[in-house]
Amino acid sequence: MAAVDMENAVVSVPTIESLDESYSDHFLGRVHDLWKSESLADVYLQVEGRTFACHRLVLVASCPYFASMFTGGFSEAKQQTVSLQEIDAGCMEEILKYAYSGTVQVSRTNARELYLASDLLQVEHVRDTCLQFMVNQVDSSTCMIAYQFAQAYGITELLQAAKAFICSKFSQLSQTEEFLDLPLSDLKDILSSPDLDIEDELVVLQAVERWIKYNPEERMSLLEDAASVIRFNLIQPSKVPELFTHVQAVEEIRETGLCMKGSTQGRLGMDAKELYVFFGGADPIDPYKGRRRGQMAIGAYDPETRIMYQLSNPGTECPSAIIVDIEQSILYVVYMSHLLRRFVMFDSVNNRWIEKAPPLYEHRVPCDLAHVNSKIYLLGDISSDENKMECFDPTLNQWTVVRSFPESLGSYFFTASIGEYIYVVSSKYFYRYNVSTDHWFKLSKITTRMYINDAWAHGGKLYCVNESMTRMCAYSPGTGTWNQQDMLELPEAASGQLVSYQGKLRAVIVPRNTDRTTDRIQIHSLSEGPGEAAHWDHEARCLPPVCFEHQRFLCLNARLFPSRLSPGHEMLRTESDDDGNSVYSFSDTSDDSADWDDHQYWDINDLL
Repeated sequence: MAAVDMENAVVSVPTIESLDESYSDHFLGRVHDLWKSESLADVYLQVEGRTFACHRLVLVASCPYFASMFTGGFSEAKQQTVSLQEIDAGCMEEILKYAYSGTVQVSRTNARELYLASDLLQVEHVRDTCLQFMVNQVDSSTCMIAYQFAQAYGITELLQAAKAFICSKFSQLSQTEEFLDLPLSDLKDILSSPDLDIEDELVVLQAVERWIKYNPEERMSLLEDAASVIRFNLIQPSKVPELFTHVQAVEEIRETGLCMKGSTQGRLGMDAKELYVFFGGADPIDPYKGRRRGQMAIGAYDPETRIMYQLSNPGTECPSAIIVDIEQSILYVVYMSHLLRRFVMFDSVNNRWIEKAPPLYEHRVPCDLAHVNSKIYLLGDISSDENKMECFDPTLNQWTVVRSFPESLGSYFFTASIGEYIYVVSSKYFYRYNVSTDHWFKLSKITTRMYINDAWAHGGKLYCVNESMTRMCAYSPGTGTWNQQDMLELPEAASGQLVSYQGKLRAVIVPRNTDRTTDRIQIHSLSEGPGEAAHWDHEARCLPPVCFEHQRFLCLNARLFPSRLSPGHEMLRTESDDDGNSVYSFSDTSDDSADWDDHQYWDINDLL
């Protein structure tokens, strides 16, 4: 019996499973070699007079179109030579390169044709790569072509990107020949958009006038239709050209006398404002209780109306570095941690953050961003003895490595750009980087004994301040010299930094105060005039009480659209009235109030 049991017993055989990580690369390499040498080919593709020797197995595995052709019972399955129509031969070669190597090369010269070919052949990776490339490449020279291409083939994402760019640069683009060549349907689609970034509806009227006069013989009959997208009630009748005299909308306005007070909504650009933007850790319950980290919040403050707005939040943590492209009105934010590298761009029209390609390296905090010629530079240590600087090209959505900083960056440093140069300054060193030559040049550091807490470029000079905002040094690139200036006009600060706003340098500070619950962010202006010494204004403009944890924040200026932002009620510090009810504190917004510190209290039900 024991012998039978032994005979029926399952013998355990040791096994091992091994994954050859180099197998896929080696396999693809061998398959690619077979294709290049035309060895073992079993099917030939004829495209525009060119013949490509291929392998059915590779085509079926990489392309749903060929998988259906060769396994779906079609006659091509038995043919040795297959002819393909409506495909560019160069694009076919590029798609075959992808099928045999997994890589694809997209450029401005082949992006549109390659998109159409890959869409027809259902090669999703190539199609999506082409689409993202065209979206990133939308600029003044390509937006009109991209718009019409997207319209013709129903490519929604590209159409939205191209139209958004046209709207953002409408005043300039409406004078180009590409715009004047638009058909009526495309003209009306663009001009009817509420997102046109213009300050006066006359810009739209003049665009229609130019479009009509570009080909008057064919387009005069289209005047009424083209003029239907003009919001005439936003234009003074006396400014309407004679060409539009008999347009029905103009006659109605002249008869009723309506002017500038109609119900038609204004364009987006009429709402644009330069605002202070604050990034800070927020704790709406109690910003000073313990050393806990609240969720990050982004506020945009309008000092003219004294209203706080709120931007959508790209993450829960405070950013590692922020920068604004003033020319394009674009905010960029980078996040660095041992778990995640993120780089995001703010879409001010839609109040949303768009993920961009993450940086190549995990930079230690602190790191910093700089902006030169529409490109973004990221500088920071990646280890205790090594730093890296990367350059981000928005048109390619791609980072590249440039020359590293020549010294150890250390714990605190600041970057600022003036012209073609990026300046990197700390209490220990001072360097200038030339973006054109990729070269670092050592400059004379600050001779004044001070601990630099912030640096900001303004008016062609580099300004540095200490932590308490009691001393400032200004560097003039033309003379290569530093000048010291005491900031005795300002109260000693617990925290603060410099920022530009409406052409003036501003100091944004939180005064040092033993009762921290009464801290208010103050903004002081630097006055500079011919023949007089620069000095800071004594009188401060104070923000409403904001729930930034420990009043630590990053501040910059940006051109935004308040109507597209959210109300900033959640960012305002709550206080209690005499009955113990929570109320929100706002600064006084009455026109006759000259005191920025005055504020009135509103019950939360009134706000809602």
